[in-house]
Amino acid sequence: MWTTVAPFHHFGSKLGLYQTVRDDLEKRVVERMAGAAAAAGDRGYPAVRAALLVAFDAAVRFTVCRLLGEPSPVDRDDPVAAALRPLLTKHKAPAADLLAAAWRAALLAVAAGTTTASVRASLVHVLDAGR
Repeated sequence: MWTTVAPFHHFGSKLGLYQTVRDDLEKRVVERMAGAAAAAGDRGYPAVRAALLVAFDAAVRFTVCRLLGEPSPVDRDDPVAAALRPLLTKHKAPAADLLAAAWRAALLAVAAGTTTASVRASLVHVLDAGR
């Protein structure tokens, strides 16, 4: 029989369960980002653009926009920003945090009810403007 105590035995708390789910989803998104970046040439603007758009599409498809859009309750390096840094030149690497924040804001816009197509188009515009 399932009880409310069983999940806490494995995860320690509601926060532990939440963080485990979030970490797994972020890992899946980051893996897709790496594949998209590699297909687009591994570095530079095309790789960053492909990585973020694939990550956006994956989060929408997994229906986890709110979960991945909100700030992590645990203080740690943003895995999306960490995945973007190696794709950028050394002097542009700080932009990884800004791009990850824009990506998360786009996810929250979808979660709030803005159409996926219009949010994706806005994300493309932001990415293209920074080129």
